[in-house]
Amino acid sequence: MRTYAEAAGAARLSPCDGAYVLDWPDDDPRKVRFAVVADAISLLADSARLERVHVCPGRDCGWLFLNRSGRQRWCSMATCGSRAKMRAMYARRLQER
Repeated sequence: MRTYAEAAGAARLSPCDGAYVLDWPDDDPRKVRFAVVADAISLLADSARLERVHVCPGRDCGWLFLNRSGRQRWCSMATCGSRAKMRAMYARRLQER
């Protein structure tokens, strides 16, 4: 919460798609950190989006991800999903022998 308070204090309101958003000067080195914490706070305030937050079941992962499609299972198909599918394929091939 302290970082969000710092972000809000350093922000300016900028017009965006008929509304206003928090924005920070491009030369502020904290801009990315502030944008991430502001997005996290807005996610926590939106129960419909919060229901779509899941923990990745990938081995040794534990990342959180926003499941927009309702079908997403892993944080990333390129890493956790691919590894899980390869393990499952390997296990099936072992059973076939």
